[in-house]
Amino acid sequence: AIDLPNYGDSEWSTQNLSIADYATIVQATLAKLEVTSYSLYGVHGGASVALDLAARYPEEVQSLILSGVPLFTDEERAKLHAGLKPLQFIEDGSHYQIWWESFRQKWASTTPAEIIESAVVDIMKAGSSYDVGYRAAFDYNPLQALEKVNQPIYLPVAVNDPLVLKNEQVLSMKIHVSEE
Repeated sequence: AIDLPNYGDSEWSTQNLSIADYATIVQATLAKLEVTSYSLYGVHGGASVALDLAARYPEEVQSLILSGVPLFTDEERAKLHAGLKPLQFIEDGSHYQIWWESFRQKWASTTPAEIIESAVVDIMKAGSSYDVGYRAAFDYNPLQALEKVNQPIYLPVAVNDPLVLKNEQVLSMKIHVSEE
């Protein structure tokens, strides 16, 4: 698995990266590893990266596994951008609680604590530049890539995923999409 800048354990970047930039990084990494045929798994912003790669490198990408394709409306994008706030580290550690409550309010009340914990940890790992990746994900509209790709797409359903309802939109577009 490749950690993109500002995600996971990768280096931080304050450079404004786009989903196309992230896709280029993934493709360059795979080329350097001499991997020329592959399937991609992507969650949320990672689903957009996978779609962008599949649209630009159809001879390399064999299939896609996409969880929570972020097919946002313009209104949803504006709301998501407005919700991005600076990450401020508070000496007593209460910034963790602030982010916990933020995710708890955004997501369904049935969202397991483990998922919220993972989201908070990811934000903390990315630090003060966490928003770079989120802005890229919110700005990218995967619709054009979805319309272009011909590779099989598998849509696993993560019941507590806040973007699971977007699967219906993807399914209505693609006849070679599988969902379980």
